Amino acid sequence: MFRIAGEPDILFLGMEVEGAPPSWVYGPLFPKPLPRDIDRSRRARGCNLNEAAALVDRFHFRHVFIYAMGQEPWLDHILDNQFTEDSPSLIQSVKFIEHCKKKGIEAESLFAIKEIVVCPN
Repeated sequence: MFRIAGEPDILFLGMEVEGAPPSWVYGPLFPKPLPRDIDRSRRARGCNLNEAAALVDRFHFRHVFIYAMGQEPWLDHILDNQFTEDSPSLIQSVKFIEHCKKKGIEAESLFAIKEIVVCPN
């Protein structure tokens, strides 16, 4: 794909590193409940710090946006996703932003709304 379109300059990346088990989203689609050990072993998650860093180390992004962390207040009653300073997803996303900035890449974690206008060079 990169040979056809060129390398992308913007990366949008999910970094919910723990993620929900499949039964949380897909439970009603299964003909019978998943055994707990299987349900807990598969997670709908984003990249962790090492996976995210490997992407920016390999490609030449100018901007990185972390999204889908679920921190917006209107999601509290749906996700029950309260981050604290000890939350793995928050810790890893902060470290990833630091990693990007050391490489000269503009990086931020999106919250609520952000307008991004991309103009071709």
